[in-house]
Amino acid sequence: MDGTIRNAQVADVPRMVELSEQKRTDYEKHQPMFWRKARGSESAQKPYFEHLLTLDDTIPLVYEQDGTIRGFVIARLLSAPPVYDPGGLTCDIDDFVVDHPSEWNSVGRALLDRAIVEARARNAAQIVVVTGGHDVHKREMLAAMGLSLASEWWVSEI
Repeated sequence: MDGTIRNAQVADVPRMVELSEQKRTDYEKHQPMFWRKARGSESAQKPYFEHLLTLDDTIPLVYEQDGTIRGFVIARLLSAPPVYDPGGLTCDIDDFVVDHPSEWNSVGRALLDRAIVEARARNAAQIVVVTGGHDVHKREMLAAMGLSLASEWWVSEI
C-alpha cells in the first residue's frame, strides 16, 4: 500500500465520524436492535472521539492515502477484570473502520499491525477486536492474522 499510518489528530475526527456513520448504517441493517443508530449519533460521536484522542491509554491511528483517510483504529489499553489474568493489559479495539470492505486485508491489516506493535510496547498481553457476525471481510482478515473467536453476543427484544 502507498498510504501512511499516523496518530489521529482532532482535524481527522470529522472523517473518522463519517466512516463510523457509514459502518453504523451497514451494521444496523444486519442487527437492527443492537446496532440501532441513536438520533444524533454523528454529533455525539465527534466530542467522544476528540476526548479519546487526549487519553494516555489510547492508541488512535489513521491510514491516510492521497490526502484521504481510508480507515482508522482506536485501541484502548485496559486492565482485565480481576477474575482473569491475561498476563498484562488488554488492547481493546471497538472503533475500527475502513472505507470499503475490500480494504480490510490492506488498510485494516496495516492499521491492526501498527496498533499491535504500539500496544506491545505499552505492556499489552492480548488484543480484543469487536466485529459484527456479518462482517465477513473483517472477520477473514482477523482470522488470517491469527486472532481467534473468543465470544459471541446474542440479542433479542424483550
